[in-house]
Amino acid sequence: MPLTLLVLIPAKPGQGDALGEALKGLVAPTRAEAGNISYDAHRSNDNPDLFMMYETWESQAALDSHFQQPHMQAAMARLPELVEGELKLQGFTKIS
Repeated sequence: MPLTLLVLIPAKPGQGDALGEALKGLVAPTRAEAGNISYDAHRSNDNPDLFMMYETWESQAALDSHFQQPHMQAAMARLPELVEGELKLQGFTKIS
């Protein structure tokens, strides 16, 4: 059963553009991963320092594999310099 994630990512003050570029850089390699159904980066209309990733995976195993990919490991290593606080990650299962 597919798994959908909604991830809210707050940028540190002054790091919104850099975080946005880093997130956009994840889109193409992630969409090429086995098990990825969709992967999109969004920027808040109300707060330019708030981002949201909307992603759908074929399974938990595909999502787990995603976090082990080199592009994700590199992005995770940059989070402390770009992100304020913690990511808010919510998982959802489609019901209709």
